[in-house]
Amino acid sequence: MLIRQREQEPWYLKLNPNGRIPVLVDRSRNDFVIFETSAILLYLAQHYDKDNKFGFHPINDADEYSVVLQWLFFSVGAFRYSYHPYIDLFPARWFGSYARTR
Repeated sequence: MLIRQREQEPWYLKLNPNGRIPVLVDRSRNDFVIFETSAILLYLAQHYDKDNKFGFHPINDADEYSVVLQWLFFSVGAFRYSYHPYIDLFPARWFGSYARTR
């Protein structure tokens, strides 16, 4: 969390409705906005690692690509509890209020 909690300000919430860090605005792709660490990593690999120097091709190297995805998704599930042990209490409450505003 930022010291001044700028990630909760309206301009940031337009970029990431979750109000969390990180968020990426890709200026070279018409200001495309993407948030969540895993999504950003997959996005960068898909759009900027055409030679697969930092990852694996999903078809040509399917087994290696699958292993990368397994570890990526494991990290999302495993580390979220170290961030906040009660995180499962919040998604339903958040979704209900978020959905009403859309």
